[in-house]
Parts: sequence; structure tokens; C-alpha cells
Amino acid sequence: TGRRTKSLVLTSAEAIKREQRREKNREAARKLKERRKLIEKELDQQLRDLEGEHSSLQNNLQQLRDRKQTLQTAVNNCFRDPIEELLSSNNKEMLLFFEQYLDDPDLFDESIESILNF
Repeated sequence: TGRRTKSLVLTSAEAIKREQRREKNREAARKLKERRKLIEKELDQQLRDLEGEHSSLQNNLQQLRDRKQTLQTAVNNCFRDPIEELLSSNNKEMLLFFEQYLDDPDLFDESIESILNF
């Protein structure tokens, strides 16, 4: 029925019973603490596993995005005008060739169509 005051004198049987109850409580508390530590350890491992999986999935996603961009660029280039491609700023050698040809067409023995295989 509640707590007893410490000033009460216990009989030998009551003292033994009280000590047994305390020991049982200490053992239950110890087991609970161990169980909590085990659960915490398992959750930490689960967290590390999920973080690793997340990182791997992020890497895969970035690779897929890069691949998509590469394929999209390839598709876009398929529809690009070949002359525009030749004259683009990325093709400086071809631009230089056309500038030279326009300056002096007699400099080349062949026509521009045969040079470009048209």
C-alpha cells in the first residue's frame, strides 16, 4: 500500500523480502538498459545502411541524368542542319577553310561540293 517510511524498523523477513524485491528491480532495470542499447545499436546500423543505399541511389540518379542529357544532345544533333554544324563556332577549322575559300576560290583545285562530298 504505498511506501514505508525509512524510520520503520523492519523484521528480518520483511527486510529479506524488501532486498529481494530491490534486487529483482535492479535486474529488470539492467535488462531493460541492455535491450535499449541493443535496439539503439540496431537502429544506428539500419541508419548507416539506409544512408549508404541513399547515396548509391543518388549516384545512380545522377548517372541516369547525365546519360539522358547525352542522349538528348545526340537526338538534338540528329536534327541539326549539316551546314549549320560545319559553320558552328565549335568547328573552327571548317570556318577557317570557308573563309579561305571565299577569299580565293582558285586556291583550291576541287570544287567545294567535291571537297565536302556532296
